[in-house]
Amino acid sequence: MIPSGSQPPVTAPPTTWTAEAHTPAASSPVTVPPDMVEGAFWARKKIGGRDVVTVDVLNAYKSDKSSLRPGFFLQKLCHQRIPHEGRAVTPGQVVREFNKSSGWDEKCQLAVARFKQQCCLRNEHIDRREVTTDEVVRHFPNSPHGKLALARFKSECCLMGLRINGQQITPEEVVTAYHLAKYPLGLAHFFSECFLRGLTVHNRPVSAETVLSNFAIATRSPLEPLRFLEQCFVRNLMACGSLIDPDYLAINYWNNRALLEFARLKEHCCLNGHLLFQRQICPDEVFQAYRSIRAGIEQCNFIAQCCLRGLTLAGRPVDAQRVVNKFTQVQYTRKKAIFLAALTLRGKTLNGQHLDDNQVLQGFRDASVDCTVKPVEYLLLRIGSLPDFISSDEAREAFNKALAISHSATGVEQTRHQNCVLLFTAMQHALPVGGEVPSTEQVWQSIEKLRDSYDRSRLKFFFMVHLFRTGHHLNGSQVSRSRVLACIDQLPRGCVLRLALRQWLDEHGLSSVRTTGNSLGPVLNPSLHKMFQIIDRINSWYREPVVLLSGSLSRYLQGLSPCFDDIDLTGTESGIKELMDRMADAHTSIASGLHTNVGIRSFHACAELWAPPVMELTLMDGDLNLRTLRLRGSMYTTLTTASATKVTLSGFNRPVPCLSLQVETKVVSRKLRYLAKNLEILSTQLQNNVNFDFPCPMLFQTPGKITERTCELLLHCLLTLQQAEPLFQVDTPEVKVAQEFARRLHDQLCCHPDREYFISVVESRLGEPDSQILDNKRNFYQGLLNLLAQGGPSERGR
Repeated sequence: MIPSGSQPPVTAPPTTWTAEAHTPAASSPVTVPPDMVEGAFWARKKIGGRDVVTVDVLNAYKSDKSSLRPGFFLQKLCHQRIPHEGRAVTPGQVVREFNKSSGWDEKCQLAVARFKQQCCLRNEHIDRREVTTDEVVRHFPNSPHGKLALARFKSECCLMGLRINGQQITPEEVVTAYHLAKYPLGLAHFFSECFLRGLTVHNRPVSAETVLSNFAIATRSPLEPLRFLEQCFVRNLMACGSLIDPDYLAINYWNNRALLEFARLKEHCCLNGHLLFQRQICPDEVFQAYRSIRAGIEQCNFIAQCCLRGLTLAGRPVDAQRVVNKFTQVQYTRKKAIFLAALTLRGKTLNGQHLDDNQVLQGFRDASVDCTVKPVEYLLLRIGSLPDFISSDEAREAFNKALAISHSATGVEQTRHQNCVLLFTAMQHALPVGGEVPSTEQVWQSIEKLRDSYDRSRLKFFFMVHLFRTGHHLNGSQVSRSRVLACIDQLPRGCVLRLALRQWLDEHGLSSVRTTGNSLGPVLNPSLHKMFQIIDRINSWYREPVVLLSGSLSRYLQGLSPCFDDIDLTGTESGIKELMDRMADAHTSIASGLHTNVGIRSFHACAELWAPPVMELTLMDGDLNLRTLRLRGSMYTTLTTASATKVTLSGFNRPVPCLSLQVETKVVSRKLRYLAKNLEILSTQLQNNVNFDFPCPMLFQTPGKITERTCELLLHCLLTLQQAEPLFQVDTPEVKVAQEFARRLHDQLCCHPDREYFISVVESRLGEPDSQILDNKRNFYQGLLNLLAQGGPSERGR
């Protein structure tokens, strides 16, 4: 019986390879079997001193007209987006190549049916026509191999939530199909997927014992049940009444000489902090494990992870250029492009410089395979990590690039899902598509046009959550919580995805914190709880604290404010960077089945404005990259124990270190005094073309004109006043001093010669199209205008 994805055995006579047809220098013909030519192509090896290209492989198979090998080769090129003769291979080309073989026998029919199955599951069109599940079912031959392929297809449809003949495929139908195909190993694999996804068979949950007993019947190999148990370990699922011990897996992998699986288990333990044989696995041990078995791609991927996570190899941090060189050396150009994108999203540098979007996109263009989905994903994540108050120019530029890349995709129907995300991003950020900003109804219609599947249900859920949280209307009515829950109810009862969505809604559906009764303690969501844990762990490594909560969250926890609207941090450079890295690691390794993305941005210091370097982390959940947490850390040279005050929280067993109100007031007071004393000098310097390197321009993406730079200066001063405003609610000597400096600064701003121009610029921002994120901007800018128009802070504080 032929396993899934394998090819029917085809014998072909040797092919004569003539180097004369490809190189200027004449040479004698070299006889190379066709399979060796194809093998050299995939292994990137040379034949006759030159690289093998796709045309060479197809020419090698031409001598056997009945062979299906050319079709299988084109199929692989199509699925991997590898161009042939400078163009992407379309699904229609693959089908026509299969049909060229002499005779429409069972092998050819099965090959075409399997290929159409893959196109259907990937949602790719053949000759601009959708491949439906019903069409795929009709093409399978009524033979043992055809019945097996049909069973596998039904299994995939069941797990993805696709319909056949308008009906949802139940697990019971898949079990019956495997019994008809007489393939117990496939049934065992299906039971394992049901267990991992929480699906029921005959209204009963599938137990781990059932999975293991089916593997015992289907195969004598011990690796299949071990791989299943490893998946349970990775997802933290109990099997046979207990959690899986990684030592058990390691011993059995080693005894069965499964060295690659053993190395991968070590990598998982290393990156996720699991102990193996009562000790922590160091990165060097994983590196040597891959090196000893010559696992090149796994080794490259692991080195990349070490670089992104700040882990050391041979006692030294992994330099990003080393990773790039490694990917280049083994010609994994697509992996290199993905690494450059991840490097940028994690706020890392290459050779001391932050990469811009154009450099990252060039990496995808240089890839040896056709990349369309990944660069669009990267650009959408960049847009999602932008601060609310930043100029929309940067978001508009990134979005237009993403839109152009998506439109250039040829025959990639996988982008239909991504097009929905593009429309949502345009709606959320008020970015025009085709001359107008998409409405909520247009986004909803694009989602409705997707085929019915669990992916569409998940996309609907996150879109409804956004409308519910922001108060937007859909088809004239406001979205209620019951409509959000209805998206979850469409999923099978008890399945992992349904439970994960319900848990996510409970944790993030309304807000990141909720106050119950008269309690000041927040109901911690997992992200905040994890942040407190990481801060506590980092501070325990040093004699003095290196990370402290500050801003409104600190005052809220200290009982000095009834609420908070941001999560600010104060710390040393090493402490803030460590926190950002650990937070990113913690949220990219969650195996909940939901997408969690991380974006980290760095803003350099500006001595003229007394602005320290800042790092900002944004967590984005779900297909639509809904923001669930944002951390902003200001980095200073040192902190002292005297700066900290400890706050005890319910639900967290250790005190949380916060910046004391006294120290925070002193910091703000010093900055207010500096700006009040130097505002006129700084304005004069700008008039004399002294260009400050603003760390985060908010009105102009790249302020160039003198008036634009002056506006950024005035805005920064107003932000400092806005930052000081909540401190004035407490009556202390430090606060009274800060109020006096704030009043002086306010008076200078009201008399500034560029005040009117600044107001006109801000008012133009208020006139931008309506959207939720622009509502935030509108409130932000309106608050600044009100601050500028009203009396000084000392008067308002009375």
